[in-house]
Amino acid sequence: MLDHVNEILDQPLAIIPLDGLSDDKDLTDLLVAKGYATVGDVYDLQAEGISLITNVEFDRADTLWKLVLNVVSNPTDSEPRTAEAPSTAADESIFQLPQNLRPTIEMFFSETSKSRIFTVLVRRFGLNGSKWYTLDEIGRFLDISRERIRQLQNDGIRMLRKAMLLEDVNQLNLEDSFTPFSNEFSSEAQFLKRQLEEENTVHTEERIFEDISQRYGMQLTTEHRKYCQLLFFVFGWERVENSLVAGFDIDPFWITKPGQFDIKELKAVTQKLVNYLMNECIKVSYFDLKISVNKRARHSDFMLRTAIKVCSDIELLDNDTFQIAFHRLRGSQDQAYRVLVEHGEPLSHHDIHREIARRLATMGENIPTRRTVSNAMAHDPRFIPIGKRAWALAEWDDVVQDTVINVMRDFFHRHNRPAREKEIFEYVQQKRPVKRSSITAYLCTEHFTRVDRGLYQPADWQVTSKIPVGSDTTVWTKERFAKLVVSAFEQCQVDQMPTAQLVTEISKNMDSPNSGRVYTMLHNCPAVKMSVISERPRRLEARLIRDYEFSPTQTKRDRLENTVREVLSHQPEQTMLLVELRNKVTKRGNIHPYTFYSYLSDMPDIQKNVVEGTRPVLVTLVNVESYPSSVPDAWDSQFTYDIAISYAGKERNFASDLAECLRGQKLRVFYDRNQLPDLIGRNLLDELMVIYRDKARLCVILASRAYNESTYAQHERQSAQDRDLMDKGYIFLARLDDVEQIKGFHRTVAYIDWNEYGLDGISKLAIEQLSKRP
Repeated sequence: MLDHVNEILDQPLAIIPLDGLSDDKDLTDLLVAKGYATVGDVYDLQAEGISLITNVEFDRADTLWKLVLNVVSNPTDSEPRTAEAPSTAADESIFQLPQNLRPTIEMFFSETSKSRIFTVLVRRFGLNGSKWYTLDEIGRFLDISRERIRQLQNDGIRMLRKAMLLEDVNQLNLEDSFTPFSNEFSSEAQFLKRQLEEENTVHTEERIFEDISQRYGMQLTTEHRKYCQLLFFVFGWERVENSLVAGFDIDPFWITKPGQFDIKELKAVTQKLVNYLMNECIKVSYFDLKISVNKRARHSDFMLRTAIKVCSDIELLDNDTFQIAFHRLRGSQDQAYRVLVEHGEPLSHHDIHREIARRLATMGENIPTRRTVSNAMAHDPRFIPIGKRAWALAEWDDVVQDTVINVMRDFFHRHNRPAREKEIFEYVQQKRPVKRSSITAYLCTEHFTRVDRGLYQPADWQVTSKIPVGSDTTVWTKERFAKLVVSAFEQCQVDQMPTAQLVTEISKNMDSPNSGRVYTMLHNCPAVKMSVISERPRRLEARLIRDYEFSPTQTKRDRLENTVREVLSHQPEQTMLLVELRNKVTKRGNIHPYTFYSYLSDMPDIQKNVVEGTRPVLVTLVNVESYPSSVPDAWDSQFTYDIAISYAGKERNFASDLAECLRGQKLRVFYDRNQLPDLIGRNLLDELMVIYRDKARLCVILASRAYNESTYAQHERQSAQDRDLMDKGYIFLARLDDVEQIKGFHRTVAYIDWNEYGLDGISKLAIEQLSKRP
């Protein structure tokens, strides 16, 4: 590899400045002003973070993020390209190289003396609709030796190189200097060759074709691709196919500088990467990946990134982490291990097998039987059974492995009060898979008793009273257990210790020690705080809280709201993804996901937003007094909204501007993009019908051609007209374009023309009509 390339690879990529990286100077200036001046600063933000910090559209942020990712993924291309950036399809001055390859090459070989050479090239590279043939097959057809076929192939490529790249035509041994390759053709070929060689030493074939399609504004056909492949051989590039590492998929790629690239090193690096990822099974950061691969031989970042890029069995995840493809894992045990790690909690063997089957089916792989998966987990020490049907990972040292009855007992000891069947079932279901009918059956056994209609408690609670610490009984209240915890710390004369050691000390003073029960009671004990000190293997540490207090009993809603506020208060800008918040809150507070979504929508200090161009929802903890417009609308009032806007998806810009204008007048507006987080998990057809028929005081319809064709828009229009039959004046009709017939309305119905009145005029008229409404 060249010395200047090594110098680029040795410098830290994180200190490369953003200035000059993107043509969007306004966006880079905003990031620099906020303290994000280098590639390393922006790398951890990703597109969503850039969009939130700078308050710009997601597409602009995503464009800059892709440039940053390209710098990190291709260290040799650390300097942004400005002078020779690929032109777009709008530039009509570009010579259309792919379309002219076939006729020009055929004209070049039209002479009788070169017909045999062209025949060899056609068969060797699959031109003109033929397939690829080997040297032996072509030799048998032409009745000449294999080596002679190779010479003819090399002669044809050499002739094309001299003529196509405007080298000395007289060296072609032609009868005259005639060549069909024009100056424009040669200039475009030279530019394409120089551009791709400067970008990187290695390109996947599919990426090259995508760049060519983008430059010339056309979709490459099979014929175009075959002639482009011949062109790459003319450039002197080397093609590598799926023979790099036996048994794994390698995307075909091209080496633009074969003399400066070590293919043997690439093979070794790819084999190391694949083996390491297969042994780990789960996702691995690039930092750990590089350390492992470089144990015995040092490889550059360029070689590591190249191996990752060309091996399709290595998947790129978020935050520069990687994992081996699911169908390439070794056996059902590794597949089950990844499923449990990603899920994060115990699963039944039915659910584990169902998830494995789903993932393998999408890849067209054979699906193992349920018995095969169960047997694989039973003989693997990484798994532990829970009950009869559930499985967990042995590294989860705080997992509950008790029977269903013991888990039910733990519930009562944690809450210290009678409870209903539904509440007990939701708690047990968080710990292990269980049926509702099983809870009902166990509550009817001698272990539990009914104290009131629908209320149950453990049977031994009937004869209990205030019991001093140290008495011979199995009833452990919160107060008594807290005193036992303090006593255990005092006996060891420490204020913190491993949780496993604390459980051992506590079990010595309990009549019927049960590790699973002790772990559960510790999580709810105010005298101790536990924290995770190691994930692999999972280890917990307990710390004594001497001045503890017993908080009053909280409802499930109070517990969820407090947990949500606590989690968000420790996040940057008090914002995080909705799915991440759900996972943390439901796991920490033992809340069902359905309950989480329902209670979260009613919290007045929570704001949910959808980032434009993406599906993830962001949740923010806000100050209700400072941001009154951020308070979610109440779904149970008679009129939730002052105005509901109905529009087609293609007219979203008009609707968004109108919604912002009306909200500026302190009006409650239903605009589905803003209310989308509250609609998650609901039936949209039912919800939209109720909103446009019953929940708004006025409905503004933005009619257009697209509105006539939109299925959802017509559903909203029918719901609004249902209300208008009994409540005249409910519909405010605005026309966006020159559509002649508004579907569902007579031609004589009055409307307001957007082009005539504009945004401000439409808003004033809508507010005026709203003021006349009862």
